[in-house]
Amino acid sequence: MAQILRLMMEDRQIARAESQANIAALRQIAQIAAGNRNNEYEKGGCDEEAPRSHLRDVQNTNPPMFSKCTAPLDADDWLRTIENNLEVAVVGEQEKVLLATHFLSGPARAWWENIKAMQAADHVINWEEFTAKFHKAHIPTGLMKMKRDEFFNLKQNNSNVVEYFGKFNTLARYAPQDTDTDEKKRDRFLNGLHEEIQSILVDVPYPDLEALVDAAIMVESKRKAAYETRKPKMQQ
Repeated sequence: MAQILRLMMEDRQIARAESQANIAALRQIAQIAAGNRNNEYEKGGCDEEAPRSHLRDVQNTNPPMFSKCTAPLDADDWLRTIENNLEVAVVGEQEKVLLATHFLSGPARAWWENIKAMQAADHVINWEEFTAKFHKAHIPTGLMKMKRDEFFNLKQNNSNVVEYFGKFNTLARYAPQDTDTDEKKRDRFLNGLHEEIQSILVDVPYPDLEALVDAAIMVESKRKAAYETRKPKMQQ
């Protein structure tokens, strides 16, 4: 009987020890699992927060597609816009070219595929290199020079001041070095006006181009009104 009791006590001790070992093991497993979940969350791998998509961020800025130029500076407009969109979307330098070229289509897409095919296998085109190649391909130097000459030869002629100012602004983009200050713009704009308007405005200092344009419009309006007043007398 005593032997049976001793065996029962030993069984209870063994069971108690196994139970405590199991509990300790379960606690250790739980701690490891909790640690893994914390690490995944810190690394952005948690299911509660999916990794950010920079492409989606750029798309949210409504970037324009570029296929080909219909006007000489269409390519420059697109490049300036897409660069601003990349900045708004906080895109890093390493992703700029990849995401920008996602918005090329048609002839521009074919051009880019050819550029990539000509690169060495280990060469990655950075943003500065991409913009240089893009300008060279889509904004020919000869065309820029032709538009620059057109700007220098621009005169008001038969257009009114507002129309002349519109042409002036459009062509001024082709002569950035000659219009990089307000003074240069004022001088160039004044030289293209009708001589009668020039003679009235030339000795008056103007703080900026806009003030000069406003004065030219007022002078033109006064001259037109005076002409309309004299017209009946001239017809008599």
